[in-house]
Amino acid sequence: MSVVFGRRTVTDDPEVERLFRTIDHLRQPPGKWMVNNYPQLAKLPKWLQWWRPYGQSLYEDTIGTYRDLYKSFQKDVERGIQKDCFATKFFPVADDLGFSQDQQMFVIGTLIEAASDTTRNSNHILMAHAAHDPSWVKVVRAQLDEVCGHNAERLPNFDDWDKLPLIHATIKEGLRIFPNVPRVGVPHALSQDDEYQGYRFKAGTVFVSNHFHIATNPEEHHEPGRFNPERYMNDHVMDMFQGQLGFGSGRRVCVGWNVGWKNMFITFSRLLYCFDFIEDPENPIDVESIPIHDTNKPPFKLTIKVRSKAHEELILRDCKFAANLDVEVHALSIRR
Repeated sequence: MSVVFGRRTVTDDPEVERLFRTIDHLRQPPGKWMVNNYPQLAKLPKWLQWWRPYGQSLYEDTIGTYRDLYKSFQKDVERGIQKDCFATKFFPVADDLGFSQDQQMFVIGTLIEAASDTTRNSNHILMAHAAHDPSWVKVVRAQLDEVCGHNAERLPNFDDWDKLPLIHATIKEGLRIFPNVPRVGVPHALSQDDEYQGYRFKAGTVFVSNHFHIATNPEEHHEPGRFNPERYMNDHVMDMFQGQLGFGSGRRVCVGWNVGWKNMFITFSRLLYCFDFIEDPENPIDVESIPIHDTNKPPFKLTIKVRSKAHEELILRDCKFAANLDVEVHALSIRR
């Protein structure tokens, strides 16, 4: 929200809660509606399309949420208090290019939803596995301490991008072991006739990649149920599309993968550098079925403790500094 609209929010913000509700609208499993598998049904008269009223209600709720965000943005612009952000640059260009209002709303809304939901989910996965099996944390933290100081000298930053390969490996392992995309993968359709191992497929045939099976296949990944970032410590550690499908595959990969990667780098590195994550022995975390999409309550129980007094002072010092930064600085740091 701060990058797109130039303002900070909190989780229980009503507008954020509405955004999460619209995200839930998109979590329909592929093929739920018959028209997806038999597109010729879309030629029926609208009054016979039994799925249309439900879909229309989801559309109205979603576009209404985006329009309300836009109205708040416009009010701030008129009052002269709107900070520089993505929206201040996007809307004039979109108007010049002939984007319809609905197209503009969905561009903005998609950017906010994609970043807020998926990165939050990845943070949950990181903390769950850090508490459930701290052994890998010690390895990653040793590299963090070597780069940023053993006594909380400074927080990790983007200048450490090439110095912390284990953080990149941790990102890839998190995306592998519990991907944000549907477990069967994002559907793809052939743009032309194709053949594979003697089987012929017509253009338009829909394929799914069975993402979860690939990610947990012991023939592909040794001990697939174990969170082990070191499995990615090879020549391809900096290639986010090598060894895991968390950002999708083919030409329809996540359009925001580069932003997501950078968000996870700075978040993962700072969480692991500053905090210990301790599992509740009376409520062990089921790392195979974490309810990451439940936004109404914490997905699991754990204790989060700052590593030391020095780390606490570092956090407070940097948080005070960050609170006074103009939002444009944050936007630029994410685009780096």
